Amino acid sequence: MKNSLFNIGVFISSVSLGNEIARITKEQQDNFTISHKSMEDAIPVGKEMERTGVEVIVSRRGTANLLRENLQIPVFSLPQSSLSVMTSAKLAADGLMLLPRKKRKIFLPNFGAEVPGLEIVGELLDIDFKQGAYYDSASLEQIIYNAAQE
Repeated sequence: MKNSLFNIGVFISSVSLGNEIARITKEQQDNFTISHKSMEDAIPVGKEMERTGVEVIVSRRGTANLLRENLQIPVFSLPQSSLSVMTSAKLAADGLMLLPRKKRKIFLPNFGAEVPGLEIVGELLDIDFKQGAYYDSASLEQIIYNAAQE
């Protein structure tokens, strides 16, 4: 049995993040509690983690912000790099290349605000690349709905 250094809660919102966390948990002696909940659904899970001794939570932007507002323990937000956005957009664009140009569209929702400078992604990949900002699950659903209507 490993000696735990910290009790860490992790909210996993993507396969790539899940894979990275799985790799890290094998290498560390810390005790990790994993959840796949996000946004408002993560709050009761975060409160339970806090109640049972989790000392710090790691999450992504939107979920991290909501957890910070509702918990007493520190919540670290993993940043989304421009490179990871470019890589994801390239993979998505590759799947769109058989479509006519006017139908090659990618929409990127961002918590809090759009990421400046990402319009170049559309130019580089020859796609219609748009972003939208959301603040909770309801606004996320709304911007996705609006993007689908365009």
